[in-house]
Amino acid sequence: MVLDDCCLALDTLEPDLYHKTQSLAEKTKQHLHEKVKTTHITKFTQLQRPPTSNIPEANNTTNPKTVINLSSKPLTPSQTSLLAKGLKYVPVTAKINTDAFITSIESGLQQLAPNGNVDYFRHQIIDTIKQAPKPRSSLTHQERQAITELKKDDTITITEADKGKAAVIMDTPEFLQLVNNSLSDTTTYLNIKKDPTARLERQQKKTPKDLHEKREINDIIFNQLNPINSQAPYGRATIKIHKNPPKARILVCSRGSVFYNTAQFLSRLLAPFGKDGKSYISDSSSFVNQLKESDLTDTMVSYDVVDLFTNIPLEEALDILGSKLANRIDDLDTHLTIHSIINFARSYFDTSYFTFNAPFQPLCWYRKVDDTFTTITNDNDPSELFNHLNDQHPRIKFTMETETNQHLPFLDVSLHTTADGLRTSVYRKPTHTDQCW
Repeated sequence: MVLDDCCLALDTLEPDLYHKTQSLAEKTKQHLHEKVKTTHITKFTQLQRPPTSNIPEANNTTNPKTVINLSSKPLTPSQTSLLAKGLKYVPVTAKINTDAFITSIESGLQQLAPNGNVDYFRHQIIDTIKQAPKPRSSLTHQERQAITELKKDDTITITEADKGKAAVIMDTPEFLQLVNNSLSDTTTYLNIKKDPTARLERQQKKTPKDLHEKREINDIIFNQLNPINSQAPYGRATIKIHKNPPKARILVCSRGSVFYNTAQFLSRLLAPFGKDGKSYISDSSSFVNQLKESDLTDTMVSYDVVDLFTNIPLEEALDILGSKLANRIDDLDTHLTIHSIINFARSYFDTSYFTFNAPFQPLCWYRKVDDTFTTITNDNDPSELFNHLNDQHPRIKFTMETETNQHLPFLDVSLHTTADGLRTSVYRKPTHTDQCW
């Protein structure tokens, strides 16, 4: 329809203007074709260049604000250079994962050749990848060594600054002392001895089920709010280096926890309530725009709430929420009643918890009835996880068997770690009679 309209418009133009328009369209089309062609030729040319050195040039210029060393241990230039890249920096490895690349473009190949004739394209791509030089490593040899050195050094702790992205290095005892100072505030934190995640998940499952049966939520929201295989929230500490002396701020990650999806749902549902206050500003740009509309020449003052999120008076907050809902429930896109929304919020507020310095996560975990097999990194202590497991329930207790001379039996399998990886063979207990029944 749009093409027909364009053709009709061209037919109504004067002959000279028509030819000029047509010529301009052809030139534009040819220019775009040449541009795309040149881009693809350049990419393939770069891929086909002979391999170059994978050793990047050392960067001796480090911003002093990116690495804050508060520890008693001096850092080497390589360690400083590594940390200056940022704690979320992902290094480029000198290796191309051909299988993953082919897998990711397979759907695109099917679209290029819908009849299934994609072998030619697939072989061309594989040949190009194999001929391409290896990616250039983004770390020097010294920086890769620095990763190993810093990981093995348990006398220092590396964390983030509370403001900005600086890496902060502290002596581990001093870091733990700052954390303990924050967690020792009994008006804010209470030490619990047992992980309540499983119990809370069982309780929370009842709420969306009841609301679904009452038709207050649909199938999509029910599936969103129904917790499955929940994990305990975990806390970590950042350092307020702008304070003198420095202090620790406890941050909690609740992704994957029992109430995470509930909190996300309530946040989206109640978002309009947070934006209708006369004092509300969304960001710095909004603040500057508001100032432009005002004529302020008197004394400027700023007041900042101390530790707001851990000191919100919950009952007063729920009362205010109830009052706003009573006046504006019809403005929200929901079939939930005021009572249901308040109960959602209360359940989340009343069960805020997290783990800190929890036992490490095993690399794998396999179970056959009462026997489990797991692997852990070499720098972890297996007894730490062993003690954690035995603290979960007074009736459920574990025993532990660790590998001996890189050998461990599990079920009827004998496992042996070698330089080439894990090897398996048949295992028979010493009491086995070798009889067939």
